[in-house]
This record gives sequence, C-alpha cells and structure tokens, in this order.
Amino acid sequence: MHLVSIENIHRAEHLAKSELLPGLATPAVDVLGRILERGQAAGQFRMDADPLDVHMVISSFCVFRTANRYTFQAIFKRDMLDPARGDHYRKMLGDLVPDYLTTR
Repeated sequence: MHLVSIENIHRAEHLAKSELLPGLATPAVDVLGRILERGQAAGQFRMDADPLDVHMVISSFCVFRTANRYTFQAIFKRDMLDPARGDHYRKMLGDLVPDYLTTR
C-alpha cells in the first residue's frame, strides 16, 4: 500500500515503464468480468455494471481501513483492523456490492 501511495505521488512514472506490473491486477478484474457477464445474462445484475468499478469499490474499502487505521482509531476509538470486526466488515462489503449490482 505504501508503494502504491508513493507511486501515485510520482504520477505512476515507474509503473508506466514496467511491462510486468500493469498486468498483475488483470486476473482479478477478469474474474469479476466473468461473474458480471453471467449475472447480466441471467438478468440479475444491472447491464451498466463494470468489473473495474466493482474492483475499485472492493479495493477502496480494504485500502481505506488499512490506510486510515490509526487516525480513525484516534478520532473514533475504533480499530478498523480489529479481528473481532472482520466478520462484520466482510458482511458489510458482501451486502454493499450485490446491492449496487442489482440496483436498477
């Protein structure tokens, strides 16, 4: 996560030069794409759902909890990486994503 933050500060200039790194996230997006296609074909998922958007939502939730762990704890007295809350966060994300995908 720190490397990604630093790379963003540098406007991805190093990542853009790599032939290997840009493809590392492709498998996850490909899996999401296949899941979305099946759900769309079955009429269960909205047709404008985009696998990269879904990947962004899931990643954003995970990164936010890690990147803001200590400031959130200092302000709100909650450790977002507390193992006792893990099931709660998995359920929350498991509710949010399907809700987005099925909202028409």
